[in-house]
Amino acid sequence: MTMTRGHFKLIADTMLNCKPAEHWDANKREQWRVTVRAFSAALVRTNPNFKRDRFMAACGYVED
Repeated sequence: MTMTRGHFKLIADTMLNCKPAEHWDANKREQWRVTVRAFSAALVRTNPNFKRDRFMAACGYVED
């Protein structure tokens, strides 16, 4: 199945809305980060035009 930009946006928006606040438990924040990375790894295989950096930014993911 080829996913489209609309699919990627829906997932990124959902992940952004689920992003834990800084005052949340560190384990919850790390689990969210792991989940975003897992989605990114899976989505790159669904569409050759997938832009990982753009997706990560849309999720609100920032490298430490």
